[in-house]
Amino acid sequence: MQNRRRLLALLLCAWPLVVAAQAQPLPRVVVLATGGTIASKYDAAAGGLVAALTGADLVEAVPGLASLARVEVEQVANIGSSNMTPAVAESCFV
Repeated sequence: MQNRRRLLALLLCAWPLVVAAQAQPLPRVVVLATGGTIASKYDAAAGGLVAALTGADLVEAVPGLASLARVEVEQVANIGSSNMTPAVAESCFV
């Protein structure tokens, strides 16, 4: 009986913290996608890797991510890493 009272008291004390934690908005995360190795797939016709996945594709591949953050994806480019130029990199900051 004593243990049940302690458990009940603990739950009653912790309940406002649980409710407050649930009321907090999820953090906002912006993913700037440029392509690169992570977005590449092998293309036999091209004879190598080609940019094939978008930033949204990569974000969607992470299970449970939507429960951790509000994720927005901005597809800046979809190019191979060797094709990255200062102009493309600069466009990430404009």
